[in-house]
Amino acid sequence: MATIQRSKDSGKLAEFANIRASLTVRAATGELKIIAVCQAIGEHAAQAGRARIHQDSKHNFEEITVMFESISSADLTEIAGRLNALPWVTVATPRPGAIEDPSIDAPRR
Repeated sequence: MATIQRSKDSGKLAEFANIRASLTVRAATGELKIIAVCQAIGEHAAQAGRARIHQDSKHNFEEITVMFESISSADLTEIAGRLNALPWVTVATPRPGAIEDPSIDAPRR
């Protein structure tokens, strides 16, 4: 069952699937390889709910965060391990459990 949440910025309702975990992959600016991240996710791609890409020119990095509807902590850690072994990856960070997005309020009941 999806949860309805309200965005602080826009006030619009947004529907998010049951996002339970995320994986953030960071690389130096110009080095992030989106296709390689997708390949590392492999068979778990069907559980990916959405992705967010961010570039920080001031600190010279870019990153992608992939949010998963359903994935085990072991699988998420394995994917991060594969990505961390790649020379262009600065760090791949698995975050099992609930996503905390500061732009979204807690669910209203």
